[in-house]
Amino acid sequence: MWGWRDMKKLKAFFSKIGVWLKNHKPSKRRLIQLYTALLYNANLKGYFDGQLFNGATKKMCLPGFNCYSCPGAIAACPLGSLQSALTNSDHKWTAYVFGILAIFGLMLGRTICGFFCPVGLCQELLYKLPTPKVKKSVFTRIFSYFKYVILAVMVVFLPLAYMEGSPVPSFCKYICPAGLFEGAFGLLPNNPTFYGMLGVVFSWKFLLLLAFIVLSVVFFRFFCRFICPLGALYGFFSRVALLGVKVDKKKCTDCGLCIAVCKMDTKRVGDHECIHCGECISVCPTKAISWKGSALFVRTNDLESPTPEGKPLTAFLQPSDGANAAETAVTETTAVTDAAETVPVEVVDSETAVAETQSAPMMLVDRANPKTMPSAIAARAKEKKRNKILEAVAWALAGVVLIGAIVYANVFVKAKPAMPSVQGEICKEFTLETYGGEDYVLSENSGKATVLLFWQADKKECEDLMPTYNEVAVRLKKSANLLAVHTEETYGKDVGKWIEKWQDYEIVFAQDSLQETMGSNLYDGLGGEGAYPMLAVLDGAGRIRHTATSGFTSAAELEQMIATNLQGAEVGCYFGKDITLTEVNSGAQYALNNLSKPTVINFWFTTCAPCCEEMPEINAFHEEYAGAIDTVAVHQKGESIDVIRQFLAGYKDIHDELWKDYSIGFALDQVHGENNETLYYYLGGKTAWPMTVVLNESGYVIYRIDGKMEHDDFTQLRSILDAELAK
Repeated sequence: MWGWRDMKKLKAFFSKIGVWLKNHKPSKRRLIQLYTALLYNANLKGYFDGQLFNGATKKMCLPGFNCYSCPGAIAACPLGSLQSALTNSDHKWTAYVFGILAIFGLMLGRTICGFFCPVGLCQELLYKLPTPKVKKSVFTRIFSYFKYVILAVMVVFLPLAYMEGSPVPSFCKYICPAGLFEGAFGLLPNNPTFYGMLGVVFSWKFLLLLAFIVLSVVFFRFFCRFICPLGALYGFFSRVALLGVKVDKKKCTDCGLCIAVCKMDTKRVGDHECIHCGECISVCPTKAISWKGSALFVRTNDLESPTPEGKPLTAFLQPSDGANAAETAVTETTAVTDAAETVPVEVVDSETAVAETQSAPMMLVDRANPKTMPSAIAARAKEKKRNKILEAVAWALAGVVLIGAIVYANVFVKAKPAMPSVQGEICKEFTLETYGGEDYVLSENSGKATVLLFWQADKKECEDLMPTYNEVAVRLKKSANLLAVHTEETYGKDVGKWIEKWQDYEIVFAQDSLQETMGSNLYDGLGGEGAYPMLAVLDGAGRIRHTATSGFTSAAELEQMIATNLQGAEVGCYFGKDITLTEVNSGAQYALNNLSKPTVINFWFTTCAPCCEEMPEINAFHEEYAGAIDTVAVHQKGESIDVIRQFLAGYKDIHDELWKDYSIGFALDQVHGENNETLYYYLGGKTAWPMTVVLNESGYVIYRIDGKMEHDDFTQLRSILDAELAK
């Protein structure tokens, strides 16, 4: 039976839980930090589908540290934006980023570090782990200046040094822990093809991240104090920022308690190392430290409220000659209390004390004068009620903003594929409206490489690339389509008029637009991040081979870059190996890096029944295209040329025709290059014969099949060759 004692035990149990929750409740600063982290990463679905947010807010800078490539991020990282701006010669973009950072600095300064940075929150939580701690000292103070070196070298100098070449966001690429923790770890689980990208840089950053985590456990905010260039940048605004902590020098007794309790490497409250967390306010015995800023959000300590003796309270808080300042303050304050009792205020913790001090003037009530009691208590109650209402309204508005951001990011905005430029990934179907009148559809140009130069009309560096780009377009006309795709934003310019001077070019000029298959324009769908020009290379099968925000200096450089990224054995890839085959009977040469016509390469060997069965059909196909194509049957390595000649001389097909009388050529596969690989291997052979690969005269793979060719396969090959020969 459930009795009275059981009820008491249950009540005691819940009472203990309540006490524990009360003692461990998060501070208001911690709640703001958690709120900010969630607001910055409101795209919750990104953590499940592995795609990046692509809404309008992604073009905006956040005040705090948060990786752009995090699947949850709904805006850009200020540090990444700064490096991107420095590598971009568009001075408008650079001025915009510097202006935004200056506004953040002037308004908030390093309060951003204390309240609005998710990376700072993670470090503070790590520091709570029960381990031995390294306290601050003169050495940590000296080392804290290292972040200014990082700011100058990694964030400013190196991006500027490479402005004219390939942009190098050095800090993001080689140091930033948020990029790996939020970006890579957030994307890899849902994008297994990304594992092929991992290399030396990933390994280096992984080790660096582990070091940061370990050091953050023993050092308070290790990254913020010693590495973070964003904190260094905001530190320049510490003295002039509108919000933060301030010290009233008239009340300060230089007791040093504020510096003693601070875990950052500060020399005084509010200097460039201060993150304005407000922890020092509650320990100041003279209440000289308070918040600066709008009275709408914070109320400064009013220590000038008159005492019953008519003197301001500060008169009682002045230290006596030769006495310790803090002890004198406490003694004098006790004297004031004895003279006129104060209304008692329950203090739960230091933060509550700070809030109480900030929210209302200190009320000293003379209990000997009962007339002052009701009015003082009423004023105090009214003040507390007003503060609670304001706080409730503030949190309600913050909740509305957070819910709105989550709904906007997860319901109304479609994500863009996360870094889709992984080698071998198939590009989604797209259609571009060209300035020649016809649409360019990716699937209708299969078997031919697609090269996309993204540009905008008001950038001179884009315009300067067009003659060189056209030169390559002429050279690769038969194997690749070169498009110049103008950005979706036309900036009020008539792009058609702009490109009239290039009307005789072989380049296909097109306009970027929303692609339904991607949920974004093509530039964003291919991983563009706001910088032009950007080059993308797709092979004939639509696989993304290359994307890079950079230009090129010559036609030879561009052509080599395209060929290198297209190199491979798949359809649409550029073979490009310096390999020459020799016909075993006539000695005719087939230089595969310098073909004069499309070439069919069939791999076979004498004891392969399917190989021997399809060879008559291949010979008939070659004769059908007599003079228009070359065909060579390459025997597996391991036999001698004499053995192959004897086989050809004596072997008859089902039509009683000797193979030596075939019009196709026969050659022997051999090892090539430093690794002694065969042509069969280079063209993607997987120990299965027969295999047929077709190269066009430019050396690009336009067809391949593993296994014996059937009637439908020959039909498909005819269609491909007819289209190739019609070019």
